[in-house]
Amino acid sequence: LHPFSAIGAGDGDRSVWEWFGEVNLPIWEGDSGRRLGSSLGYRSSDYKRAGRQDSWKIGLDWQIVDSLRWRVTKSSDIREPNFAEIFLTGTGGGQVVDPFLGVTNNALTILATSNPLLGAEKADTLTTGFVWQPQFADWIDGLQLSVDAYDINLAGAIAPYGAQRIIDDCFDTGAA
Repeated sequence: LHPFSAIGAGDGDRSVWEWFGEVNLPIWEGDSGRRLGSSLGYRSSDYKRAGRQDSWKIGLDWQIVDSLRWRVTKSSDIREPNFAEIFLTGTGGGQVVDPFLGVTNNALTILATSNPLLGAEKADTLTTGFVWQPQFADWIDGLQLSVDAYDINLAGAIAPYGAQRIIDDCFDTGAA
C-alpha cells in the first residue's frame, strides 16, 4: 500500500533484567597532580531471547603530568538486537548500481526485514590512548584533545545487508 514509506509493521515483546556496578579506585597519587587510578565494572543482563549475558571492564588511568593523561581499558561487551532488528519490517525507496547491465536503478522499493532468531553481539575490546589538556594559556582553558587506538574482536555482528551489497554478492558469485 505504501511502497516508499518508512513505516514499519511488526509486533513482539522484549524484556531484560540487569544489574551493574562500577567503581573507580585510586592506586597512587604523587606530587604535581600525578596519579594512577583504576576503574572496574561488571554488568549481568538477563535477556528474554539471549538469556543471561555477563560483561565487564577493567581500566587504568595515569595522569603522567598536569597536561597529559594515558588511559587503557580492556572489556568484554555485549549488545542484544534492538526491537526493529527482531520484529519490524518496512519498505523504502532506494538506488542501486546494476553490475549486470551497468546502469543505475533509481526507482526501487526496498523491503527491510527483521530476524527474530538473531542472537547477541559479543566483543572483546582493548582501548588505549592519550588525553592532552594544554595549560599554556588561559584562553585555551578546558580544551582536551585525545588520540585513541582500538582493537575490537566482534562475534555475531548484527548488521543488515543493504540492497547494493546483495546485488554485488549475486554478481560476484553468480547466484540468483
